[in-house]
Amino acid sequence: MSRRAATARNVGRLLAWWFLQLVVVVVASAVVGLALRETLVGVFRVPSGSMIPAVLPGDVVVANRIAYDVRLPFTDRILWHRADPQPGDVVVVRSALVPGTLWVKRVVGVGGQTVRFEDGFLEVGDAPTQLTPRGEGHEQATRCRDERARRFLEVSADTAIEVWLDDGIGNLLRDTQAFEIPDGEVFLAGDFRDRSTDSRRVGPVPATEVVGRVERVLVSLDPCTGHERGDRRWMVVPARAEDVPDGTASGESVSE
Repeated sequence: MSRRAATARNVGRLLAWWFLQLVVVVVASAVVGLALRETLVGVFRVPSGSMIPAVLPGDVVVANRIAYDVRLPFTDRILWHRADPQPGDVVVVRSALVPGTLWVKRVVGVGGQTVRFEDGFLEVGDAPTQLTPRGEGHEQATRCRDERARRFLEVSADTAIEVWLDDGIGNLLRDTQAFEIPDGEVFLAGDFRDRSTDSRRVGPVPATEVVGRVERVLVSLDPCTGHERGDRRWMVVPARAEDVPDGTASGESVSE
């Protein structure tokens, strides 16, 4: 074998070794990144308007996956229970209706409480609910048609929420029975009550079905125009109504 051939073979082996190392690093980084995404932080796109005005359709939200439980990556096994969901928390939760899909909803009741809805408004136990009209809210529904809804500040036993009602829909979930929430479960509702399918339909859900607590909006794209809503970039998702920016909301509104 000539010296030139031997040199070429050695260079080929060296390149193959470096390529193998690169593949190992890329694969390991991808696995670690995916494990961190599955364990620590989740990023989710919101397609519907059920949480207007706190979360808009087109928002990409960041959820803290270890707010309540630390799980073994790629499994549902809980390694460490850190805290329980609290009324007012906006959460990502596994859908109780469609396996494999997720909801973004607000926790409005926890274990040991009794909740019911009258004319779309939350009542917790015997505590009175204070309602303050906030005028008219503007949103763009399916097919981006302009519609308007009534806005209210709803202050109940543990939450202060800006809720929206659309009288043109005729939602049968406005009035409900009283739900006694078992320990270890939560009651969920959307802030846009008439455009949300939630615990009013499926009842309380196990807290272990909660994937994480929504903390911020990473970016928001208006599905009607395709433009970014720059004022929502890295915005904190409010747990109380006084943190909700006043004004209008727009985007495709699809019931969850």
